[in-house]
Amino acid sequence: MTVELDFSHVRRRARSLDVGRAVLEDHERALVIESWRGRMVMEYSSARVFGDLVGQAMRAGISPRVVADIARMASEEIEHGELCAEVLVNLDADPVASAPELLPPAAPHDDASPKVAFLRNVLSIGCASETVAVALVEGERAIALTPDLERVLTRILKDEIGHARLGWSSLRRAAADLGRAELDEVERYLPSLFEHQIRHYGPLAALPRTTERARRAGAPDGRAQHAIFWETLETVIVPGLEGAGLAATRALERALERALPRAS
Repeated sequence: MTVELDFSHVRRRARSLDVGRAVLEDHERALVIESWRGRMVMEYSSARVFGDLVGQAMRAGISPRVVADIARMASEEIEHGELCAEVLVNLDADPVASAPELLPPAAPHDDASPKVAFLRNVLSIGCASETVAVALVEGERAIALTPDLERVLTRILKDEIGHARLGWSSLRRAAADLGRAELDEVERYLPSLFEHQIRHYGPLAALPRTTERARRAGAPDGRAQHAIFWETLETVIVPGLEGAGLAATRALERALERALPRAS
């Protein structure tokens, strides 16, 4: 089902930002617009995942303070979508998009207890996706074409760091509070988690190269982003999960066998 997103309301309050429009060639500007429009969709879509996580946290009896934090994160993702729309307005582009679909809902994990289901999704969202997002956004911020673009990315990065911390703090509490049997249920999910991440980020490596100026304005550098994903997975995510007592290295090996089968 196609979803029509219209952020035209942002025009009424959009700041005048220098996003590099004056120095971009037409083909560069087209790539940059496509990238920020796609990001607008993804950031907005992420609010759905955090919204689902609110219900799961409540069913699992998670602290109301944590539930409130998760609800705030859903709002932050919508605000990120509006920031992306503001960049589009300053690129003289319409802040609208037709998306094939928004992100799917958070997995229900009906085979597990409410606490294990919640923790599996927190690991997938916070310890994996948002941790990679922190590294990717930091990489973009470091080469931002203009100070205004750097400020937009800094605002997004601040929230993404908080979203990642939710995952890691939840994992620390679980490692201390859950029994080994429940942690084993979480561990059994790791190969699927890693396989999803590998398949999601894998296509980045095949993206065509673009100009340095377009990359600094927000067009994707697929090869660099793919390398950042792998570095984050291998040096941050896997060691972090291992430190909590989960066999993440073995799970990654199994995921690689499934996602990247050897040629016969």
